Amino acid sequence: MRSNVEALEKQVTSNKGALLERPTELRGRKALVAVEVRQLWIMGQQCGLLMEVKDVKLQDAAQECPL
Repeated sequence: MRSNVEALEKQVTSNKGALLERPTELRGRKALVAVEVRQLWIMGQQCGLLMEVKDVKLQDAAQECPL
């Protein structure tokens, strides 16, 4: 899971297509995730979904009020 998050962080780009700096902290952020369901698999009494994350939009880090 950690390697997947790191791979996504490396691909973050701005609206102009330029790479943005890697976020220092992801905890506590909200994310809007676009997921594509690729397959439904069934093996005996087990089943599951194969899903692919197509896009992730992270909420900006909350800035603390200095007062």
